[in-house]
Amino acid sequence: MFQYRPPGYGEAICERPFAQGPEGKAGYQGLRKIEIARTNQSIKVLCMVYTHSKKHDNLRSVVETWGSKCDGFMAASNVTDASLGAVNLLHEGPEDYGNMWLKVKAMWQYAYDHYRNDYNFFHVGGDDHYVIVENLRYTAATGNWHGPWNQSSPLYLGGPMADKFESTRYCGGGSGYTLNRVALRQLVEELLAHPDCWPHWRAPDEDRIMASCFRRTGLQCMDTNDESKESRYHPWDVNYHAQWTKRQGGNWWPSLLETRQGIPQPEGLGQISKSSVSFHLKPIKENGRNDLPPDKGMRRYHAILYGLCDNHTTGTSNTTTLRIT
Repeated sequence: MFQYRPPGYGEAICERPFAQGPEGKAGYQGLRKIEIARTNQSIKVLCMVYTHSKKHDNLRSVVETWGSKCDGFMAASNVTDASLGAVNLLHEGPEDYGNMWLKVKAMWQYAYDHYRNDYNFFHVGGDDHYVIVENLRYTAATGNWHGPWNQSSPLYLGGPMADKFESTRYCGGGSGYTLNRVALRQLVEELLAHPDCWPHWRAPDEDRIMASCFRRTGLQCMDTNDESKESRYHPWDVNYHAQWTKRQGGNWWPSLLETRQGIPQPEGLGQISKSSVSFHLKPIKENGRNDLPPDKGMRRYHAILYGLCDNHTTGTSNTTTLRIT
């Protein structure tokens, strides 16, 4: 159940006026631009989050917001907590950020072993990203890969990031990325043990290694921009993207995406698709302190997007829907 005043937060989630919270002034305009898609019940999504016990506050916010909208949910942690969907998932190597690839590799194996026949799509990301699950289903059903073949061909969806050293791209891990059932089977049955997949390599950049796994099959992170060429998977928070300009550059190498990959990079609110899928939240510092952590940002995003603050502060509901045809 969504809590407006979680323990230890001080102020309530809706206490600050809109545009003055973690979403920011420009970010609020970005969130108001987003429309929530109508749920397509035929598309089942398993959402998976990597976390650890020190970040279970983040995980609790995930569970109370977007995690509850998934058809299935699990969190790979170092402790089991059934109330949060957390599993102490054993994996090769230590439990630390520098070993993220082997942890994520174990998550894909776990999804394959337990759930491969139960869901159409499998989404993985960290405990600091926010997902609009209805729009994930919408994107999976209506993208430029849409057609009868998407049931039999692998799909690798996310926020494209250019590899500055090669003329390739990968799905950035910050905003999470999504595989269909065919891609999951291919990854586990054919690729994870291959040297291109670095099966025993301890490394933090799991997103790059995922791309390396699929590259030998010719599959790249797909262009998930909408029909207006606006972005759906975002490597940073909504306020950053809503005021981004090309002068700033970016860790997703937007200039290379345009010149080498042919993926346009609009500026400002053009960065925010009305069918946006996810945002990567980072701690926001105020007065030199980390007092606007990602978990509070998730609750704030969720309250604005779904009109939950209407009875608590000034604002109007944002429940416009997109139709999946």
